Amino acid sequence: TVAPEDEPPPAQLEGLGPAEKAAAEAAYAEAKEAALLRARRREAATILLQRRLPVLLVRKRAIADIRVKAARWAPWVSRLNTVMGLVAAVDAKTYVAARAKAQA
Repeated sequence: TVAPEDEPPPAQLEGLGPAEKAAAEAAYAEAKEAALLRARRREAATILLQRRLPVLLVRKRAIADIRVKAARWAPWVSRLNTVMGLVAAVDAKTYVAARAKAQA
């Protein structure tokens, strides 16, 4: 069904010749078919959204929880990253010293 505001205005047929009358009726039928097609697409989109919305809301909540947890752990992860970088630097320094000693 087409909403009243989407319904095309009826064709004005008074004072038209047979060819213009047929053209006006064809244009009106085409506009009415286009309005019906838009209404069907809108209804299909609404039904699809009603089916998908609960899943999307669950996913949105899960992403929000992940962001909260990431914000909570961010300072500790940053410190851990710094410590691991320092350990890697010490290991690299030890390796370079061992290579230099082996080559000498």
